[in-house]
Amino acid sequence: MSYQGSTTLAASLTSTARQLIAASVSENTHLAYSTAMNSYKRFHLQMFGSEFKFPLTVAKVVNYIAWLYDQKKSPNTISTYLAGLAHGQKMQGYADPLQCFLIKNVLKGVYNLSASPDVRLPITPAILKKLMISLCHTAPHRFDQYMLKAMFSLSFFAFLRVGEITSKSPHCRNKNLLQVSNLCLEKTHKKPQHMSLTFHNFKHHISQKLIELYITAQTCKSICPVRAMSKYMKLRNNGACGPLFTMDGSLPVSQAFYITQLNQALSFASLNTSHYKSHSFRIGAATTAFQCNIPEDHIGLMGRWRSDAVKRYFRISVFDGMQINI
Repeated sequence: MSYQGSTTLAASLTSTARQLIAASVSENTHLAYSTAMNSYKRFHLQMFGSEFKFPLTVAKVVNYIAWLYDQKKSPNTISTYLAGLAHGQKMQGYADPLQCFLIKNVLKGVYNLSASPDVRLPITPAILKKLMISLCHTAPHRFDQYMLKAMFSLSFFAFLRVGEITSKSPHCRNKNLLQVSNLCLEKTHKKPQHMSLTFHNFKHHISQKLIELYITAQTCKSICPVRAMSKYMKLRNNGACGPLFTMDGSLPVSQAFYITQLNQALSFASLNTSHYKSHSFRIGAATTAFQCNIPEDHIGLMGRWRSDAVKRYFRISVFDGMQINI
C-alpha cells in the first residue's frame, strides 16, 4: 500500500517491511482506503488547485467533511473516508487528525443531521417458524423448499450475512461465500446432532485465524438448522464440492432469487417486507442472544462483528447447547 506524502519513509523500507505493512489490513480495507485517498485528492485539487501533501490540517479535514456532506455522502461513508485519511496520516508518522475535538464534533453533526432510524426488525425464533411454514406454500419445488429452509435457519443460528450464502451475479467472485467444505455435519445413530461451520473469510477479517461455530440440534424441529441442513445436503449431494447453497450443483444461489423467496414467505406470513430484510436474521440472532444473557463479546465473536458494532442490532433492553422453545 502506498500513500502520497513523504517519499523518504517509503524509500527507507525494505520490501519485506512494505509487505508486512500491506498485510496489516484486509484487501477490502485497502480498497476502501484507496478510494478515500482518491476522494480527498479530488477535494484538494478542487478547493486549493494543487495536489495535497501530508500532514493534513484540521481546517482542511473539516472542510473535506463538509464537502462530502454536500455531495450527499452517508455518515458511514464519510467515517470510512476519514479512517482512510487517518490511516495514511499515521503511516507517515503524524498524529491522528480524527482525535481532534473539532473534527469529532463536526462528524457528530453529520450523524445528527443525517440520522434516520433503522426500521429493520429482527426475525425472532417465532417468526422463523412462520417462515419455515410459509415456504411449504411459496417455494415452487421440493428442492427449493428444503434449500430455503436450510438457508433461513442457518442464517439465524449462524448470524449469516447474505453475501455469505448468495452471490450478486452467477460468476461474481466472492471469497466470503460459504462452500460445502466449510460445513461438517455430525450424527449419532444416523440422526444429526450438531454441526460445525468454519469461516475462513468474512467481512472485516484481516488475520489468518478462522472462526468455527458449533451449532447444536434444537428440540424445536421446525427451526432446527442441523435438521434442515441435513435434509438439504441429502438432496444436494453430500459429496459434491462448490458453493454450500446452489440449485445446479455449481453456481451459487443468486441474491435476487433469495430475496424474492424471502419476501414471498414474509408476505404469506402477513409480515411487512419493508421492515423485514435478509439482514433481519442476523439482527434477530443478536437480539435473541442478548435476551438470553449471552455476553456481548461472545455475541460479537459468534456474529463476526468488528469491535462493538453488534450493539447497533440489539433491539431490546452459537447458542452453545441452548434450546430455544416456541
